[in-house]
Amino acid sequence: MVSSGKFDDIALAYDHSINWEERLRREIPFIIDTIGNIDGKRILDLACGTGRHIIELERQGAEALGIDSSSNMIEKAREIANRHHSDAEFMVADMRDMKESISDDFDLVLCLGNSLALLPNLATLQQVVSDVHDVLVSEGMFLYQILNFESMDQTGFRFITPKGTKSASGDDLVFFRFFDHIEDSSFSTLVLSVFHKEDEEWQMNLNTTQVLQLNHNIVHEIMNEAGFHDMKLYSTYDGSPFDRTRDRNLIVTVEK
Repeated sequence: MVSSGKFDDIALAYDHSINWEERLRREIPFIIDTIGNIDGKRILDLACGTGRHIIELERQGAEALGIDSSSNMIEKAREIANRHHSDAEFMVADMRDMKESISDDFDLVLCLGNSLALLPNLATLQQVVSDVHDVLVSEGMFLYQILNFESMDQTGFRFITPKGTKSASGDDLVFFRFFDHIEDSSFSTLVLSVFHKEDEEWQMNLNTTQVLQLNHNIVHEIMNEAGFHDMKLYSTYDGSPFDRTRDRNLIVTVEK
């Protein structure tokens, strides 16, 4: 296992490897279409990471706030926002404590990157979703992205394509990720190994994270229980329809 600080370093390196210009070009129009005219709308991003979505949404006219439980991620988000002359706001806060951390109401709440699945259990997920409902204005929208374990169970999907990148200091990094699906459990274990070349020597760090095995049926029940309605399901950010037995990616919008 790696320390939380070291894991943040790894996560930041992985974030650095993402083609953010391409990703935002693909995802931001979908997000904006969810609420229509974005100008002046209040948007909250849960588990915002380095804040790229919030920074771009603020640039396009939204009043944007990102929260993340990692102080390192928020520090990096503020650095990126300053570099882009953005007024996006960031706060170190856990999504489980959002009602204690923020006082505003929002037109849209985001939770991307399968972050809901990193909550410790379904009861906590239900509490977080209920809190999202509470912080939204009337007819506000909740948009989230998760992995669809119904498809993953049927196909036996486990291994994610390895990815190589450079650290901020220019060292080689190679990421290997795979799932260990636990029978008769609501969790899978995501195993992340990182090979790091420094001073011509390779080192390996290993981290494991529990991931809730979410699917359409589970989130549909949780959304209904929280009071959401008008659930729409997509497999991609171009609006492609979702096939529960085929698609690993599940993007959901619901309305308060």
